[in-house]
Amino acid sequence: MKNFDLRIILSMTTGRLVTKSQDPGDNGIGGIYELVEHLTGVAPFTHQLPRFFRECQPYLLGCFPQLDGADIDLDSFIEREGTDKGVEAWVAVQESKFGTELLVGKMPNPSDPIDPIQELVGMVGKDRVIVVSGEQP
Repeated sequence: MKNFDLRIILSMTTGRLVTKSQDPGDNGIGGIYELVEHLTGVAPFTHQLPRFFRECQPYLLGCFPQLDGADIDLDSFIEREGTDKGVEAWVAVQESKFGTELLVGKMPNPSDPIDPIQELVGMVGKDRVIVVSGEQP
C-alpha cells in the first residue's frame, strides 16, 4: 500500500491530466508513471500509458467508487474560470470531498508484461522503430 496524491489518481480515473507541476518544465506526469508501476509492477514507457490506463482505471474505480464520474463538472469549471484556474478550483472541490491523498494497493492480477519495443512495433510497424543500443562497438 502506498499513498498517492489525489490529482494523480484523478488523472488516471478521469483520463484528464490534472497533476501538479513539480518544476517549470514539468507537467506532473511523473506521478502517473509511479502509480502505474506501483499498481502493475511494470515501469511503463510513454507509448504504453494508454493501455495501462485502460487496465488500471477499472481497478482504481473499484477501490474508490466515489471517484466515478468526479469529472462530470470539470468542463464547467474550465469554461467559467479558464483552464488553469478552472482545474485548480475543481481539484480543490475534489480534495475537500476525498482528501489530498489516497492509500492505493497493488493490483492483484495485473496483465502479463509486454515488451515495450514489441508493443511499439505492433502500434506503428517495424519500419518505423529504430532501437538504439547504449553499447559501443
